[in-house]
Amino acid sequence: MKNKRELIESIQVEEIKRSSLTYYLLSTICYLLSSFLFLSCISDPVIPDTPAINGSGSGVIVVNQGIWRGDNAGLTFYDVEREVAFSNWFERQNEGLRLGDTGNDIVVRKGRAYITVSESATIEVIEVSSGQVAGRIKLPGGTFPQHLLILNDSTGWVSCLDNDALYFLNPLTLELGERIPSGPAPEGIAWAAGRLFVANSGLGKLRADEPGAGTISVFNPETGTPSGMIDIGGNLCNLYYVPNIGNLYCFIGAALPDTSGSGLIEIDPVSLAIMRRWSLSGAWEVGFDEIGGKAFIIAQEGIFQIDLYESTLVSENPKPAPFIAMPLSTLSEEVPHSIAVSPVNGEVFIGLAGGYYSAPGRVDRYDREGNLLGSFPTGLNPTAFGFVR
Repeated sequence: MKNKRELIESIQVEEIKRSSLTYYLLSTICYLLSSFLFLSCISDPVIPDTPAINGSGSGVIVVNQGIWRGDNAGLTFYDVEREVAFSNWFERQNEGLRLGDTGNDIVVRKGRAYITVSESATIEVIEVSSGQVAGRIKLPGGTFPQHLLILNDSTGWVSCLDNDALYFLNPLTLELGERIPSGPAPEGIAWAAGRLFVANSGLGKLRADEPGAGTISVFNPETGTPSGMIDIGGNLCNLYYVPNIGNLYCFIGAALPDTSGSGLIEIDPVSLAIMRRWSLSGAWEVGFDEIGGKAFIIAQEGIFQIDLYESTLVSENPKPAPFIAMPLSTLSEEVPHSIAVSPVNGEVFIGLAGGYYSAPGRVDRYDREGNLLGSFPTGLNPTAFGFVR
C-alpha cells in the first residue's frame, strides 16, 4: 500500500504546480485518502476466548510441593481436552487463600480432591468442578501428614511422618479420628485383603537403627490394633495394591548418596510372604499403571518399567526394562521429581523440578512406548498427580 500512496501523490503534484493553494488542498486530500487506504489493510484484532479455569472436564491436578517452610505449595490444573495448563490454580479460584507449606499427596474421589500439606499439618479439600475450598482437616502441629488412603465415604487414613502414627479420618464430614501408633516415620499406606498396611521408612539412614524401621505394619482396620509385621529393611517409601493381580507392592527408595538396596518388593497380602524383588540401583520415585499392570521407577540410570503380570520366580532375579534410558541425578539443575500413570489412557506423567528445586517445574507426557506426547508448565517441584475423569 505504500507504493500506491506515493504514486497518487506524484501524479497530483504534477497537476497542481501552478497553484499553491490548490496544491495544498489536493495534497491534504491525497494524504487523507492514502492514509485511509493504508489503514483499511489492517485487520481487526482477534481476541481469543479465555477458557474457564475449572476442573469440570477431564484433566490432571498437579500438587506443586514448593520449598519446605517456604509456604509456597500450589496446584496446577491441566485440561486434557484443551491442552491448557492453569498455574496457581488454588490461589486463582480462592482469592486471598494459600494452599500452605509443603504439598505432598492427593486423592481425587467423588468430585473432591484431598491434598496433604505436610508442614502446615492440614488436609485441604477442594471441589474439583470449581477448584474452590470445600473444607479442611487440621492435624496436630508437627505431625507432617504424608500419604492419604480413602477407603469409602466414611473411612480414610493419613500417615504422619513426624508423629510415628496414622490418623483415622472421615472424608465426608472431614472429622479427624483416633491416632494409631505405627513405626518410625510412616509413609506409604495401602488397603488389601481386609487389612491396613503402613510402610515405616525410618527416614532412610537417619532412624534406621530404631525398632520397626524398614518394616510394614499390618493393622486390623476395625480395631486399629496391630495384626502383623513384614520385615523388609531399607527406606520403605510407597505402598500400592493392584487389584487385578491381587498383590501388594512396596517401593524401597535409595537412601542417597548410598544407591544400594533400592527397588520394588511384591507381597502376598494374605500370607504376608515376599513373592518377588526387583533391584534397581539409586531409585527414588515410583508410579503404577494399574490397568496395564506395570510399575515405572525413576533411578540414576534412567526411568525403568516393570511388567507386574510377567511370571518370574524370586530365584530368577527379574530385571526392570528401560523406559527412558538416560543418566539422571538428584543434584542436577532439572530433576525428575515424580511419576504417575493416567488410569484413563495409560499416559505416563513425569514431573520435573527446575532450577535445583528452586524454580517453576514442568510435566512431560509420554505414551506407554516412551514417546513424548507434550509438556506443560507447573509450579515449584511437581510432586503428586490427581486424575480427574
